Amino acid sequence: MEKIYLSPEDRIFINDLAKRGLKIAVSSPQWHIARLALARSLQIDNPPEESLDDITGEGKGSELHLSQVTGQGKEKPEDLTDYFRLLLSEYHGEDLFTDNQSFIRYLRRHIRRGLKEFRNSWRSGYDFHDYLYQEMFHPAEPPMTKMDIEQSERLNTALTELGVRATHLEVITGPRLDRHVFRLKDATDFDRFRKGLDQLEFLTGYKLLSFVGGLGERQVALDVPRSENEWHFHKIEELTSERFSRKEIIPVSPGVDVVGNIEAFDLTETPHLFVAGTTGSGKSVCLHSLIYSILLKPENVRLVLADPKHVEFAPYTGLNCLWNDKVVSEALEIADVLEALVLEMENRQDLLLNANANNIEQGNEVGLALPRIVVVIEELADLFLQEDRAEKACIRLAQKARATGIHLILATQRPDAETFPGLLRSNIPSRIALSVRTLRESKIIIEQAGAERLLGKGDMIIRLIQGQPIRVQGFNVNKEDIASIIAFANSRVDLS
Repeated sequence: MEKIYLSPEDRIFINDLAKRGLKIAVSSPQWHIARLALARSLQIDNPPEESLDDITGEGKGSELHLSQVTGQGKEKPEDLTDYFRLLLSEYHGEDLFTDNQSFIRYLRRHIRRGLKEFRNSWRSGYDFHDYLYQEMFHPAEPPMTKMDIEQSERLNTALTELGVRATHLEVITGPRLDRHVFRLKDATDFDRFRKGLDQLEFLTGYKLLSFVGGLGERQVALDVPRSENEWHFHKIEELTSERFSRKEIIPVSPGVDVVGNIEAFDLTETPHLFVAGTTGSGKSVCLHSLIYSILLKPENVRLVLADPKHVEFAPYTGLNCLWNDKVVSEALEIADVLEALVLEMENRQDLLLNANANNIEQGNEVGLALPRIVVVIEELADLFLQEDRAEKACIRLAQKARATGIHLILATQRPDAETFPGLLRSNIPSRIALSVRTLRESKIIIEQAGAERLLGKGDMIIRLIQGQPIRVQGFNVNKEDIASIIAFANSRVDLS
């Protein structure tokens, strides 16, 4: 039986990789590691050196049967030997179908070179799966432009001056910014990087830089805004119901991520949402995107639209699925509607109790047929200033309404402790922060820095009850889009 012999050093490394990298038993078969090593070697343009034929060294080496590595001698489709021969024949420009000895020799050289590459670039004890994704299976990026190269060189120089040891991995081009991804040497570099944004802006001349952590093992990123004339705005019409998962009960999408992919989540899982940003941040357009999303998917959902400013929600007059049949604008009337919703919540609690159900999903399964209700308030600060009853009702709903299928989307351009008090804050953990003036306002909204460095016009950070904060660029929504989605929603079965 034909064999591929490896050196004692190869064997030691394979055992370490199996135990510490792949988290499998050392006694497990080694052929899958050999195949990964072969794949890594084939990524290198130059052929492996003849010196890899030397397998001497202290200790016992390893031997792999060709039946393990290529499946030789097994039934189809497990026998991949011809595919291996074809790969190596193309790589070396030789006919390895007729020269079996050369095939075995080249196969061993590639496997040994691949193992050497792993040994030199992977650190023992770190997740090998993440390493494979980054080094081998990550989708190929387009070539860096002259501007990308200039940016990366300027950033690398600045990071070196700050004492940050980082390797530049890639540039991801988004609708409005470029995301530069780095791999750091260790944790001390992470702290220097994260705390050195002001110095980086000074050293590079770039403004409103944003630090992004949690991307992978020792990986962080720096978001570098492009000039406004290079921005690309995604239209809300790009959002279709096919973009949503079937599992999402009330899917909503405020925009696209930094690479232009639509970002969506289930409102029922949030279960309430706080949206805040200063004038010109794009807060109102964000609300229109959320409402558009809700109306897009044909589900049994009623809307309550409260607009103390008398402007933003006026186009929704005549929408069939309004719970109270109209858009409410006067503070007194909004407070009345919110108190009516508290009574609705309490009534639903009694219905669920009598049906022996814990929540609206279980209740509807036994025939209650309760529609979900989404309450959207455009300017919370003005409302709370005029009506104390509104604040108390919002707190009651935030505390108890989730199980009964009532969800809040509360928005303001004044994110302070008076507008977003502690009882609301503790019961609405999911937030969307658009651009704000100060670090303090950012921390009130998303409990961390970052919103004070956003670009405005729909640039936002989403922090849901679960998961890491996500940077999103809002959709472009106009009056025609709103009219179109209202017509679509009204064309469906009347919910009244």
